[in-house]
Amino acid sequence: MGVNFRFILYHADPEVARRLLADAARRVAELDQALSDYREQSETNRLCRSAPHAIPQAVSPDLFRVLERGLGFSQLTGNAFDVTVGPASHAWRKAIKRNRLPEAEKLETLRTAIGSHRVRLVPPDRVQLLAPDMQLDFGGIAQGDAADQIADLFRAAGVTSALIDASGDVLALGAPPGAAGWPIEIPGLDGAESTTILLRDAAVSTSGDREQRLVVEGVRYSHIIDPRTARAVKQSVQATVIAPSATAADALASALCVLTPDEGLALIAPIPGTAARLQLPSTASPPAGQGDSESLLRESPNFREFIRPRPER
Repeated sequence: MGVNFRFILYHADPEVARRLLADAARRVAELDQALSDYREQSETNRLCRSAPHAIPQAVSPDLFRVLERGLGFSQLTGNAFDVTVGPASHAWRKAIKRNRLPEAEKLETLRTAIGSHRVRLVPPDRVQLLAPDMQLDFGGIAQGDAADQIADLFRAAGVTSALIDASGDVLALGAPPGAAGWPIEIPGLDGAESTTILLRDAAVSTSGDREQRLVVEGVRYSHIIDPRTARAVKQSVQATVIAPSATAADALASALCVLTPDEGLALIAPIPGTAARLQLPSTASPPAGQGDSESLLRESPNFREFIRPRPER
C-alpha cells in the first residue's frame, strides 16, 4: 500500500506472538494485491482495465467488501468521499510530480468516469463498472480496512491487547497491561503543539496535506481530491477522526478534508462512538463570534473525552 505498517501485541507465548506478526504481514500483502491502484496487476487495476462491463464481474471477498464499504461512505458523505475518484487522483498525482496544474478541460472530461452511481454491486461477489476509463482509488479507506482485518486476526487468536498502525491510521485493541489506553499523538498543524489522546477499542485517523501538496502561484493544493469536482482541495485542513473502526475513521477523515468545517462536524455529530477535530490554518476566517485563537481548532463536543491531560511542569 506504499506505507509502513507497525504492529504491537501482548501474548503469553512469544512463539504465538511471532506467528501472529508474520500472519499480519502476509494479510497486508494480500490486501495490497487486491486493492492497490499502484500495482499494475492488482485485482483492482485488472477490474478497471476491463471496464465498462456488460455483465457483473466476479471479484474477491476483499475487493467486494472494501468497495461496498466505500460506496456506503459515498452515500453517507454526499460523495465528499468516493472510491471512484481514481481518474482525478491520478491526474493530480502527476501534477504534484510535475509541479504544474492539470488542464481544466481534462478534469471536466475525467468527471464522466467518476461517481458511485457508476458502480453496480451484485452480492455476494460481483461488481459492474458502468463507464469507460473508470479507476477505483482505495487510498482513503484501504489502510483502515487493513487495520480492521489485522485486528480481527488478532482477536481470533485470543489477543486482547494490541496496537495496529497503518502509517497513521491507528487501531487500538484493548490497552497495554495496567494502562487505561494506548497513548496516540496527534500532530499540530503548521508547528502547533501536538495533542495526545488515549485510545481503547477504537481507531483514529488523521488526513491533510502535511506530506503531499502542490503550490502554484501562491495557491496551495492538497493531494486530497473533491470527487464532486475532480479538483484538489484548496482549504488546508487537518482532520482527525476517532471511530469504532479504522475503516470508518479513515474514510471520514478524508471526507472532512473536503467538506467545510460546519458540514464535517454536522456529519460526525449523529454517528455513534465517533468524534472529530479539525485544525485550520492561521489564515482561515474565524467562525462568527469567535476570536482568532478559536478559529484554529474546531471539535465535536465529545472529542475532548479522549484527550490525555498534559503532566504538570
